[in-house]
Order: sequence, then C-alpha cells, then structure tokens
Amino acid sequence: MELKATLKELMDTAGSKASVDVVLKNGNILLRNFHIVEFDEIKSLIKGITMQEQYTSLKEKRNPVYCFFRINEIKEIEIAELVRV
Repeated sequence: MELKATLKELMDTAGSKASVDVVLKNGNILLRNFHIVEFDEIKSLIKGITMQEQYTSLKEKRNPVYCFFRINEIKEIEIAELVRV
C-alpha cells in the first residue's frame, strides 16, 4: 500500500515526467530511467517506457514499446530525477 501512495504522490507532482528506477521481484530485474506514463489506481497497473526505448524508437522512426507492470510485481522504486522539457 505504501508503494501505491508513493506512486500517486509522484504522478500528482511530476506527472508523466517522473523518471524512476524500478526493481522487479522476479529475478531482481532493474529498469533504469523508467518514465511512468500512466498509473491506474483501481487496477494497480503502471504503464511506462525506458529512456533507451524512447531514444531508439525516435531514431528508428517507429512506435515505442510500452511496459506494463502491476504493483505487486515491483519490489522497489527509487526516484531517479525529474526530467524537464
């Protein structure tokens, strides 16, 4: 529940410009500079994209691939930085 509150607060303050590091429970996979695009509180679903994927999709002129995670799949979230546009 604490993770859900942290995500809600982060989305309220930074919106889709929030950049976080995500550690998943299955095998301690680390996603660095993960931008949270949407957060659905009811379904506990996070939609996001890594900075690497953003850059690659622009370079290759293709649609980006988004990641979807449920809150219970996430072990830890560390706020990396606020990206300014």
